[in-house]
Formats: sequence, C-alpha cells, structure tokens
Amino acid sequence: MITIGSQPEAAHTQDLHSEKSSEQFGMSPQAAITTEEIEKRIEPHKGFGYLQTAAFSRWGRKIFVVWYCPYSGRAATYVSAYNFDSQKRQWIKFLDRLIEGSHDLSAEMPTGDFLILRGSNGEIAVKESLAKFPATVQ
Repeated sequence: MITIGSQPEAAHTQDLHSEKSSEQFGMSPQAAITTEEIEKRIEPHKGFGYLQTAAFSRWGRKIFVVWYCPYSGRAATYVSAYNFDSQKRQWIKFLDRLIEGSHDLSAEMPTGDFLILRGSNGEIAVKESLAKFPATVQ
C-alpha cells in the first residue's frame, strides 16, 4: 500500500493524507529560475539514492517533477513538483510530499489536466489537478 504521510512511523499502519514539507529539511526551494537550480539545491541534502526528474510541456503548461528515496531499507520517496509561471519567469513549487510504500516513482502527464505519480508497483500514489495553472499561449 502506498501512503502519503506526515508521520513516517504512522504511515506504515494507516493512510495519512497530510503533506510533509521537505523544505523543513532544506531540500526543495519554493521557487527557482531554472530546473538546474532546483536540482542543485536538493542534491547535497537528499541522502541515500539518486535524484530522479521528469519534465513535461503539454497543452500550454510546463511541469517539472523531482523525487528521491533518501533511505536505505525503507520504501519512502520525497517528491516535489513545480509549474513554470511565465509571468514571474520562474518555477513555483505546488507539490511537496513524502510518499510511503514505494522506493521509486514514475511521473505521467497524459493530458494537460493532471500530473500522475505512480509507485514502483504501478499504483497511483498522487493524482494532482493542474487546472489551477493557466495554459500559457505561445
């Protein structure tokens, strides 16, 4: 079972749906000019594992997702997602969670309406609406 938790020790026994901000650990910035800046800020603090990323440009929206499993022997993944705000000309964080029950994720944006994150077992861990972000006309 994949859970999204605010208390890692409790997430193994129950579904918790409150967010845990990785900003508490100095991981992902609230905003950045480039995706490289986001990765650079996270990399020294991520702990065990590799930094994984996915970028989407669909239906006038630009989305960047970054995730990592900071643990050895524990199936839990931190994920942050950003939307590019063309007026501010920067990436703004809109998702920041610890997902219990999976040591890795995959990211999808099958349409311009949702960001979907799946755990290593293929189950949907997060389905986030992107309707709040206006499409940018090119």
